[in-house]
Amino acid sequence: MPITHADDTRAGSLAPRLFAFFVLAAVFLMATIKIGDYDIWFHLKAGEHILATSRINHLDPFSYATADLPWPVHSWLSAVAFYSVYSVGGFPGLVLLGAFTVTAAFFVIYMTMRLFARDEESMVAGAAILLVAAFSLRFRMWVRPHVFEFLLLAAAVYVINLYRVRGGRVLYVLPALQVLWANMHGSHVLGLVVPAIYLAGSLFDLLVLRQGARAEGAPGPGRFARAMAVLIVANAAATLINPDGVNTLLSSFTILSPTLQNINEFQPLTLQHFMGLQLRYTWGLAALVVLGLTGFGLSIAKERRGFDTAGALLFFAFLFMSFKGIRYVAEFSIIAGPVVFRSLTGPLDSLLGRLRRPASAALAAFTLIVVIPLVVTTKTYSFGLGVKDGVFPVKAVDFVERAGLRGRVFNSYAFGDYLLWRWHPERKVFIHGHSRSEVFPAELYQHYLDAHTSSARWKALVRKYDLSFTVLEYYGTDYGGEETMLHLARDPDWAPLYWDRNAIVYARKDGPNGGAVERYGFRLIRPTYLDFSYLEMYLNRGMAGEVIKEYSRLLEISPDNEEAYLGRAYAYFMLGGPRLELARADLEEAARINPRQAMTHSALGLILMRLGDKEGAAREFRTALRLDPRDPAAKSGLERLGR
Repeated sequence: MPITHADDTRAGSLAPRLFAFFVLAAVFLMATIKIGDYDIWFHLKAGEHILATSRINHLDPFSYATADLPWPVHSWLSAVAFYSVYSVGGFPGLVLLGAFTVTAAFFVIYMTMRLFARDEESMVAGAAILLVAAFSLRFRMWVRPHVFEFLLLAAAVYVINLYRVRGGRVLYVLPALQVLWANMHGSHVLGLVVPAIYLAGSLFDLLVLRQGARAEGAPGPGRFARAMAVLIVANAAATLINPDGVNTLLSSFTILSPTLQNINEFQPLTLQHFMGLQLRYTWGLAALVVLGLTGFGLSIAKERRGFDTAGALLFFAFLFMSFKGIRYVAEFSIIAGPVVFRSLTGPLDSLLGRLRRPASAALAAFTLIVVIPLVVTTKTYSFGLGVKDGVFPVKAVDFVERAGLRGRVFNSYAFGDYLLWRWHPERKVFIHGHSRSEVFPAELYQHYLDAHTSSARWKALVRKYDLSFTVLEYYGTDYGGEETMLHLARDPDWAPLYWDRNAIVYARKDGPNGGAVERYGFRLIRPTYLDFSYLEMYLNRGMAGEVIKEYSRLLEISPDNEEAYLGRAYAYFMLGGPRLELARADLEEAARINPRQAMTHSALGLILMRLGDKEGAAREFRTALRLDPRDPAAKSGLERLGR
């Protein structure tokens, strides 16, 4: 396919531009989501610390376990930008910063597509592909330094393609952008990778396909290859302009090799991600891949010598990265949009013909009437400004402060950043969001992991660091069941003081928090992932009143505690008689707090069956089976009801 570009002076239909505007509006609304990612707390605290101390790279100021180790902050400029915006506009300002940055990135992607458009009406396909790419990238639109990466990557691709199409001196801007990139996000290595792939593509065109430039003023493969080689060297030199020097360049190559096996975003894509409920996150990626492969096939069949070799190499290189690590789906989406558009623009123009204008008008109306309202109302993402409820250990930290707990805290990895935000500089944490990947020694991190399952390893850490209390993930945040440290519930030296569905606070009985243990500690009840079978030994001993009293006390300090209502309902149920109505009330409250817990509905069905409400019992059993088709209590209950 010949390299051409859209004439910006030609008169075009309003519909394609209106469609593109609505798509960009949809992108902005997609990115306007409440803060629900743990990393933002680290970046805010890092920005505050850097501005307060005027120091960037020094010893880790946040973790007592790594206080004597270097603390490189490769995204220091992003942290400063985030904290500066927060200081003026609070959390709504942060959300809007992320939304504007993501939208700007997609506008640049759109402008890259325009370089290859045959006329204005061709951009109906461009806007449609842009919308698909936005849905592909949507799961990464939260506020973190990578939103700046999106814009810088899109800008690099635009400038390189602008040079491919028109020549000139536009490449001079890229080393300046690379300096910015090297101080904003560790993905700056892509500033070297992208021109290297373009270099490989131009060499293939020159030596194998022997095809040259087709558009007037465009550089031929030889000239383009030389320009890319010079750009790689210039960008590598520009990367060194940062507080950590050459170490930033060397360490950034980990972005291409996901070695942090326990971080979700570095996990590989599998077929499971394209099935069932996961498809709501991956359908955009699947569509981009299908469109790209279709476009390449049509391009080869129609015009082999005009095949976009560099574009195909970019497409498959970033697709490979996506399957190696889920986080790279975002980079693939940015890269793939213009490549897919260029490969399809000719065939689509031929296919649509005169229908392009009415198609763009129909798509504009569809985006305005259907897509934008869907983006705003979907429950998969939390549209709005501010901080998302029920994600962070806000209430657990509030309790720690009310109870006056002292000494060193042992915390879950995911909670470290939020704890820093609330407590630093008065109190340090054991581990935080950037200690594992940048300063935490592998052996120490392994000890951290082992402590979650090994009581002996846990006791060794307690002795080494004189640990006094914990803030650990619980079932509402610890989806893999790897952070809760269930052995602590049976440890005679520690007592649970507080828990809700997000977090658990334990304290050492013989440490500086002995008084708090006496006042707040629970003697009978404990967090057990909604497994209440352990209560039977107390109920069989006639201690139901004490169990109920402890759950009632837990509800005083944790009013929305689903597990406390369920546990108390279990005790009421075992007592039977008039207590069944109390059990019913507790289960109804638990269902209000979390209507998606199958066990709550099946238990409520059992209570209603005991109370003689067969219709209500059947309704609750069916609700439980909709949520969990394997729920044995619900199946048994329906069988007993003859339903």
